[in-house]
Amino acid sequence: SDHESVRHILSEAWAQCYAGLGVLESMYTLLKDDALTFLLPKAGETALMASVDCQPAGVLVTRRVRGVNCILALYIHPKFQRRGLGRTLLSHAVSKEPEAAMVEAHVLQASTQALAFYGALGFTEVSQYHMALPAAGTAGVVVMRLAWAEPTSAP
Repeated sequence: SDHESVRHILSEAWAQCYAGLGVLESMYTLLKDDALTFLLPKAGETALMASVDCQPAGVLVTRRVRGVNCILALYIHPKFQRRGLGRTLLSHAVSKEPEAAMVEAHVLQASTQALAFYGALGFTEVSQYHMALPAAGTAGVVVMRLAWAEPTSAP
């Protein structure tokens, strides 16, 4: 029921995040009706949506894998950024999986805003790799992790 909201958030956030990387057109194909299901949460995944004044503002999808909350998608609509929504969504997701010992994000090296966001939350780089992008070659990816001693000390 929230397909249009998710589509809108991703479209606007991707335009900001990935401008100049040569991948926007191919990524936008993922927003078509038949491809959008690829981006929506599956069984075993947690999805949260934030809204501000009844407007869709952000989306987070996570999956728990071997005690790690893996962030599959965390995007905030550009006009709602810098209001703490990303931090709030992440905190809610972590609180839903208190037995998980850490959170992990895979971030494109070119996404400097995302790298800064995760770094400000205390995430540290643990590795790097290259991944294929939709019809656009490859891109460097930074794997960042945040561990905490107790479930109550989530971001």
